[in-house]
Amino acid sequence: MNNAAFAALTSALAALRIDAADVKTTYYNVSFNPRPVPPPVPAGTIVQAYPYPMGVRYGYKVNRQLSIAVSRVGDVGAVVDAAVKAGVTNVNGVQYSLKDRAGANEAALALALADAARQAKVVAAASHMRLGGIKQIQVGQSYGDPAPMPMLAMPANGVAGVPTEISPAAVDVRASVTVTYYLKP
Repeated sequence: MNNAAFAALTSALAALRIDAADVKTTYYNVSFNPRPVPPPVPAGTIVQAYPYPMGVRYGYKVNRQLSIAVSRVGDVGAVVDAAVKAGVTNVNGVQYSLKDRAGANEAALALALADAARQAKVVAAASHMRLGGIKQIQVGQSYGDPAPMPMLAMPANGVAGVPTEISPAAVDVRASVTVTYYLKP
């Protein structure tokens, strides 16, 4: 059943132009379901034999969690709808991030350094000085992606034909630099 749902999901995602490389398994678990213990029987009751011997495994539970990268933000709701239609039972969260986090962080650092120089020039001019060379640069911590937005449970008998809409969240890239300059008279 799990493999059938996974196959249906990957097929539906391919129809939405989601590349197979953008679907990653983040967790996979198989556990067996032992035969349940029959309820106690009152004394004097005639009991027919239970069809399975004690301890026999009669079923398995499979839990597969996936991460799906969707490049086109407007397709997120359609991906959720396709997943539910394919048999996915839980959508635990949607998280927005950047494909090129390193490039965005580098650009933010360059902007932060330029802003530090601009501020230092203003302060130096106000104190009747000029900037000399840079003595030291410290790079602060950058911020990661925002926490996932939790999804609410959707009823299985939702309104037919109404697509899921998920408004994108802002993704911030911040950089902090501290620059120490030499001052000249």
